[in-house]
Amino acid sequence: MVSVPSGEDQRLDTHPRPEKRRSYYQETLHSIVPLAQAHPWFDEWYATWTEAFAHLGE
Repeated sequence: MVSVPSGEDQRLDTHPRPEKRRSYYQETLHSIVPLAQAHPWFDEWYATWTEAFAHLGE
């Protein structure tokens, strides 16, 4: 397991390279979101996440 030191959150919306934000968003949509659909809590969470970051898919 990878440990991220506190105070150094890895967040999609703060990544310094816009092209990486877009590619990570697309990767999550294609790889993770379909898996989340089988689990109600994750399905709801990723639906909110997808909407919040939808601008990256444009």
